[in-house]
This record gives sequence, structure tokens and C-alpha cells, in this order.
Amino acid sequence: MSKKEKNPYSLSNIYKEMELELIASLRRNFLKHKMEEHAVGFSWEMWQKAKLRNIHQYQLENSSIIYKFKARIKQAIEEVLNHFYDKGYKSTVNVPKDGDNTAAPNQRPPEETQFFGANKKKLDVLIKTSKKDFDDANHAVYRKMDDIYRQTIFKTEFQLSSGALSLGKAIDKAAEEFLEQGINCIAYKSKDGAIIRYVNIADYAEMALRTASHRATLLGEGTKRDELGVHLVFVSAHANSCKLCLPWQGKVLIDDVFSHPSDEYIAKYKGKYELLSVAIKAGLLHPNCRHTLATYFEGVTRLPEPQDEKKALENYNNEQYQRKLERKIRKRKRILEGTVDEDNRKTARKRLRIAQKEMHDFLEKHPEFKRQSRREKIYGTDSKISSKLQNFDESSLKDIDERTILEVDKALTKIYEDYPHMKGIVSEVKLVEKGTAVAELDINNQGIKISLCINKNLTPENASALTKRMYSQYKWTKKPGIEGIVRHEMGHVLNYDYYVQKNHLEYGKPYGDMPLQKLIDDLEKNELATELRKETLKRLGVADTDENVAKYFSSYAKNKSMTNNGEFFAEAFSDYSDTEAKFVFMELLKERMK
Repeated sequence: MSKKEKNPYSLSNIYKEMELELIASLRRNFLKHKMEEHAVGFSWEMWQKAKLRNIHQYQLENSSIIYKFKARIKQAIEEVLNHFYDKGYKSTVNVPKDGDNTAAPNQRPPEETQFFGANKKKLDVLIKTSKKDFDDANHAVYRKMDDIYRQTIFKTEFQLSSGALSLGKAIDKAAEEFLEQGINCIAYKSKDGAIIRYVNIADYAEMALRTASHRATLLGEGTKRDELGVHLVFVSAHANSCKLCLPWQGKVLIDDVFSHPSDEYIAKYKGKYELLSVAIKAGLLHPNCRHTLATYFEGVTRLPEPQDEKKALENYNNEQYQRKLERKIRKRKRILEGTVDEDNRKTARKRLRIAQKEMHDFLEKHPEFKRQSRREKIYGTDSKISSKLQNFDESSLKDIDERTILEVDKALTKIYEDYPHMKGIVSEVKLVEKGTAVAELDINNQGIKISLCINKNLTPENASALTKRMYSQYKWTKKPGIEGIVRHEMGHVLNYDYYVQKNHLEYGKPYGDMPLQKLIDDLEKNELATELRKETLKRLGVADTDENVAKYFSSYAKNKSMTNNGEFFAEAFSDYSDTEAKFVFMELLKERMK
């Protein structure tokens, strides 16, 4: 498991992927007989018998899907919990250099005692228990899918009995509740054993492993405190907190849960500070709790600033509303994934767009919250996006908003329609953490390569807001969100390619130093962009100055880049305004590209 995968969300993603494969399996099995309806005529009795007869095959398919994910689930549990335990143990503890609470100079840590190994044993039990819990969850998933299959068959009969629905619409109606909820097979019970509600398996997976990993971190930190002989901790304070945790924010406590203070130590501080065990019983560190504990040194540690409790609770409630909108978007995606009838699929797409707009409106109203695209994903099978892409493989873009991938692909399609010779020049589309996007030119003896890099946090919403803001401030030319951003970078690609072709070079082919140095020299001079800038401003009847470039295009167009006047070329190429300057540049470019 890679470093970035060692987080509680990785298990949720695995279960979301499993859920979508199981939904796809259900849809395949019902869709197959919908097609037979057209081929051989429809008989409900025959269809029902065939579906019941095929249930064994369906069960085998589901068993195979669940088994395929089982090893990944166990590996995720073990690696995530061990990782967070180590992280907690290795976390920096700022021991004060002087003061009443410090040990004597050069005093060694106490010799290992029996309690030093206690937390490692607790971690092993935590891992074992978590694995068993998720084994039970997998069995519940299997039983749930089996029940759904049977229920859908008999509910479809009821829907068809009215004679008003086609088979496809009847199947969709029968499976509607299931597709809305997903695989809701985990029961939450009250203290007396009564079932309160069922929750989705992927949501449960995220909550359970995040809570377990939080506990593993606290066990690791507790082990470190045992070694230091310091057992006071303080609770983190956040600008958003639930009612259970509000009373404990910023409070100092005696850690009698994750470390092992002596009776004398507890007696020394008990009159002054509350026990952590008491706080936990009152609700602190509940499932999904964001609060952490840090070692406290009396007279040295500065406690976090107190938070406005009313505002913290308001922020918490708004955050929970955002989670609700994310669940709604995932629900709409699930419904679209499992819907059979084409008319119903069109309706499902429309409802998905409405749910996404609700999220957009919420974030505009509450700019303090950021969109978390990964929470809206449903991690389906490979057929989702790849079948819609025309210009690149999305395998390196799994952590980005799916809509962004489609927008990038659509932008490239438009450019390739106008400049067919550019198709195939970009060897890959990949993610970066800095900047909005970049056309990356790699020149070495093994070959010339151009990559289009997209910021991993780019979404249609923030791209649109960014381009509007930059245009209103005269920093960028007018651009329609992602399409305009991609066109700017492809302007650089067009500029680079002009010199690759001029030097009679090919992409991916090895070359010696001399032809590559000639290419680099030509790119640095960039006579194409320089001449286009000069001629454009001349036809506009103004002098060739940076001030006029900023006036007629944008302030960014006068910026220096790896090529002379490269930003002018890219900004003018990606200008979506109706100005004379834009049309003059494009006419001149068209003449040069003949």
C-alpha cells in the first residue's frame, strides 16, 4: 500500500468500489433478460423462473467480487492501524528544557516495565477485532445482495401487474429503494438491542477505520508518554465541534486510558484535572471524533485559544449538512449506475446535476468550507469514465473530480478539431499539487515528451470562479473555466510543437546533444511568439510594449516564461473574448500555421 493510501478513507474507497461492482452485477443480470424480452418475446412466468434459476450463478458472481476485495480490506486495516500507531509513537513531543517539570540533566528514561508493552498488545487486539468486524460486514453484504435480488424479482412482478410499465421501468422501480440507499447492511442498535437504523457499508467502513486509526494513534502517543513519565494531556480546540466535545475543548486531563500513570501520579493531579476516562464516558473521542490529545507540561505548554461555542456548534451543523449533500450526490450516482431503462437514466442524470448544484450553492453561501470531491465519488468499475474519454487514459487521474476529467477531455477534443496535427503530441495527462495546470516539456537524449498536468484539486466550480476573478482583475484573458485553462496550456504545446517540427524532430525518439541544443535555443528565442506579438500590436496601431500587451490582452501575457513571449502566445490563444486584438492574433496565427 502506498504512503498516500495509508489513511482511513482508503478502506471506504475499497467498499465503494465493491458496492459499485455488486450493483453492476445486479444490473447485468436483469439487463440480460431485458434484452431477451426484445429477442424472443416476453413471458413473465418464464422470466421469473429464469431469474430464480440463475440465482446460483448470481451468488457465485457476488462471492467472487467480495472475495476479490477481501485481501485488500485486511491489508488496509493492518497497514493503516500500524501506520497510525507508529505515527503517534514517533510524533514530536516538545520536552521543556527547564522548569519544575523537567527531569534531572542526562537522566535516562525509566527501564522498560510491564506496562510499556501493554499498548502494543492493545494494538494487536484492535487489528484482530477490526478484521473480524469487517469479515462479518462482508457476510452481511453478501446476504443483503442476495435478498435484494430476490426482492427485485417479486417487486417487479407487482409493478408489471398494472400493465402500465415496461420490464426495464418495472425493474428500476423495484430496485429504486436499494439504489437510493446502497448496500445498507450494517445495523446500529440501542442499548437494549433494538435496531435504530441501517447504514451504508462504505460509510460504516470509513467511520470504523477512522475511529480505529485514531485510537491506534492515541495508543502510540500513550506509549511515548509512558516512556517520558508524563501523563497530562490537553484536548485540541476546533472552530467546529459537536455538543459532546464542546465542554472538553482545550481542557487539561490525566491520561489514564492510553498511558499508565501510577496511583501516586493520579492522586497528585486529580484535584486539579479531570481523568481522561471520565471525559470519554461523557462523549469525548466518540466515533468520527476529530479531537486529538497532546502532551501537556505544566507552566510551559500554551493551551489553545478558547473557541466561541455557539459559532463552533453552528460550523459543525453546517459541516454535517455538507456531508448530507455529499451522500445525496453519491446516492444519485448509485441510482444512475444501477438504472436499466434509458428514459430513467436520463432522469437520473438530471437529478444528479441538481444535487451537484445544491452543493455548489451551499459552498457559495459558506466559502469557509471546501469541496471534497473524493467524498462524492462512488469508485465504480473501469467502464465509468474510460468509455467516455477520447484523448487520454484516466488511470493517473483517479484522485481528481470525475467531472474535471471529462471537462479536460472535452477541451482537448475541441482543440484537436481545429488543430488535427496536435492530436497525439501530449503523451499523458497527469496530476500536480501546485499551480492550476502546466504544459510540461521534457527534452532529453531518450526523447522529447510533452505532458499536460492538471491540479488535483481543480473542479468545474473552482475553475470557473478562478477564471472569472482573474479576468475581472485583468490578470488573465477571458476563459470559460477548465476549457480555457486547458486551452492556455495547449497554446504552449502548440508553440513548443512549432519548433519540434521546424527542427524535423519526432517525439519519443532518441537524439544526440546537438539537435536537442538547437531545439532549446529556438524555444528560448521563440521568434514565432515574438513576431506574432509585434505584428498584432502593429495592426492594432499601438507600440510593442508590455503595457500595451497588458492593456489589450492581460497582465499575465507580459510575464516571462521558459520561452520568450510564451505567455503572450498562450494567453492570446486562450482568449474567449470578442475583442479586435484576439481576432487579429488568431488571423496571424492561422497564416503562420499554414
